[in-house]
Amino acid sequence: MKPLAPLEQRPKFECPDCKKKYSQLHLCLDKIRRCRNCSRKRVTNKWYVQFHHQGSGLIGKYSLTNREKLILLNQFMNQGLSNEEAWKKINYHIYLLRQNFWKMKKLRRFEYGQKKQLEQDKAEERKKFLEGLK
Repeated sequence: MKPLAPLEQRPKFECPDCKKKYSQLHLCLDKIRRCRNCSRKRVTNKWYVQFHHQGSGLIGKYSLTNREKLILLNQFMNQGLSNEEAWKKINYHIYLLRQNFWKMKKLRRFEYGQKKQLEQDKAEERKKFLEGLK
């Protein structure tokens, strides 16, 4: 009997993200072939902004991004302020935003406490009412 010839190995492809070699790569939405692990890691939410693309942090009503700071700087400098005066004004604006954040946080805590107290009072009134019926 004649010995069997060795089987040819399947070609292996390298994933561009993790640099590992796989026999099968999958096509992602951005038309790049990746391994299954890397394709699952991809973000599918088109409104998601990765942290390193956000600038100076989160975009919100209590903070400013670097881009917003530069726009404010240009506005203040067009009004005739010097660079230092404009930055002082921007930093003061950021300070006010932070103070507003803490003020709203305290207000929310106070409202939550009032709501909880109101619910307790209603529960006590119900108990008294039910005891009066018996």
